Amino acid sequence: MRVLIRLDANAEIGMGHLVRSIAIAEKLRALYEDSNIIFLTGNDTLSINELTKHKFDFFLKVEESEESFIERAVHSFDAQVIFIDKLYPYKKEFIIKLKNRIKVIMFHNICEGGYFSDSFILPAPHVSNEIINDIKWKNGIVKFYEGFKYIVLNPDILKLNRKSTENKIFKIVITTGGSDPAGVMLKILKWINDFSNDYDIEILALIGAEFKDKENLNKIKNKLNRKITIKSFDVNEFISADLVISVFGVTVYELMFLGLPVITIGHCSKNALGSRGLARKYSATIDLGDINSFKKDFFFKKVSCLLIDSERLRQISRRAGMLIDGKGSLRVAQIIYQACK
Repeated sequence: MRVLIRLDANAEIGMGHLVRSIAIAEKLRALYEDSNIIFLTGNDTLSINELTKHKFDFFLKVEESEESFIERAVHSFDAQVIFIDKLYPYKKEFIIKLKNRIKVIMFHNICEGGYFSDSFILPAPHVSNEIINDIKWKNGIVKFYEGFKYIVLNPDILKLNRKSTENKIFKIVITTGGSDPAGVMLKILKWINDFSNDYDIEILALIGAEFKDKENLNKIKNKLNRKITIKSFDVNEFISADLVISVFGVTVYELMFLGLPVITIGHCSKNALGSRGLARKYSATIDLGDINSFKKDFFFKKVSCLLIDSERLRQISRRAGMLIDGKGSLRVAQIIYQACK
């Protein structure tokens, strides 16, 4: 059984696609001894190092179109399935042509071609009901899977115990992704520095490995009060949090799995739509919207209300912990395996 996995990951777009696809590939390799998995990806050092560490083969994109790269890979390997976890506007004609050679499973990327794949997996409960109930999923061409049960979590998160203790001092953890290209962390740190002196709290800012603006981060470090600590990103730090402030993305679902109350922030208007959609549909997170559309006073008001509303935090934590069971990688691996038969 040979499977091709198409994705891109780098400091600009983050490493989320790679982390979750490796989790799926690891599950395939553990469950099915005949699995032979080849990653199709860009020539990025971060990706290559990570794939090498996990002992996966890879096939690199050169100066060519997306369609040409996939066609070259499919012609180069006798594979049964291609699993595509890449945000790209694949066209109907291309996917139909591809299906003449190989089974096509698409993950998350809603585009014209997705409706004509063999299987489409949507691990994004925050999307609108109009998208989920679109008649095109019911045209008999594609098998459609959606919802919380297909969310693939970082294996390091799955090893942690869900939150069960309370701290003597209220602890807020801030995370804004691996590279934070929109500068969300710096803005929050400046705001919360003024705010934190009025409350009995401690604040931990987790900085991603590829954080882009280290120069300005170093400049403001000495201006922060003693209640604020800055550390390199470490999932273990989440366990002791009473509240997490996070840019909307896969990390939010991981925090929900741990049963943590999360304030979600969009780093752009499109990202903010997901943040709002998740909060409105499930009441298991607190959405602040697009960080470019609100100011410090609004942020102060929202956070301070939560600091004195322990019952609301407990309710949010309870709802969040009930939605995700952490078995998404297993379910996706089983869909891939069934397609190979």
